[in-house]
Amino acid sequence: MKKTLLLAILSAVTPVHSMSLDELALGYDYTDYSGGYGKRNVSQVGIKSLFNQGAMVASLAQGYRDYGHGDSFHGSHGKATVWYDWNSVLSTRTGLSMGDNSPVFVRREIFSDFNLKPVKGAVLTLGGRHAQYYAGAEVNGWSVGGSLYHGPLILNYRYTGYNTSGVGSSYSHLVSARLKDRSGRGYTQLYVGTGTGAYTYDWSPVVKNGKLHSISLKRSQPLTDKISLDLVLARQWFDTPVGSYNGINGQLGVVWAW
Repeated sequence: MKKTLLLAILSAVTPVHSMSLDELALGYDYTDYSGGYGKRNVSQVGIKSLFNQGAMVASLAQGYRDYGHGDSFHGSHGKATVWYDWNSVLSTRTGLSMGDNSPVFVRREIFSDFNLKPVKGAVLTLGGRHAQYYAGAEVNGWSVGGSLYHGPLILNYRYTGYNTSGVGSSYSHLVSARLKDRSGRGYTQLYVGTGTGAYTYDWSPVVKNGKLHSISLKRSQPLTDKISLDLVLARQWFDTPVGSYNGINGQLGVVWAW
């Protein structure tokens, strides 16, 4: 299943340009939910390749979701994303993902961002997304946002509107701030999110909407010239039609650069 997903994704989005391998990443993601709502485990591997005027990242993931009431699912997922600089003003991010028929991951997804650089140090982003989930749920989304660059600091904001089959409209806000180290490749990044699309963080067969809040802190720490350690700590709060609960998330990753 994993090989089939990866081959399908790579054939769909891999550019014709010759590429060179840039990074290999291994990661583990664990979330523990309160109130008897179970846990989620995800292991993944990814590669990053560079080509003329762009880059591509492809990844495979294997996950397990225990809902805490006797229901549990295993799932596999593949994803590929291509970044391309068309000129000094316009760049794009386009990707797709495929998963098996389980609520662990999104089943089908295609997305694209258009990034405009009107002035130095500023980027405006307009994006679109279509996704299919377990049990026949479909989500269409659009987003608008921007980034500001000032020395080692990067500030980003994105508003996303969703339309979910059988539910209607929802939204989310996401703000992030990244501070680069004075030297080297290390950085620290903070994310804060809020909105009404609960599936954005935890897809459940019975939860398609609700209020959510999230906060996460990421540290990318170089260990050597070629190896970095990524650590993420996060907290999520859910208020849904079937109950209120929260999640504590931890992520650990190792990145080898060439």
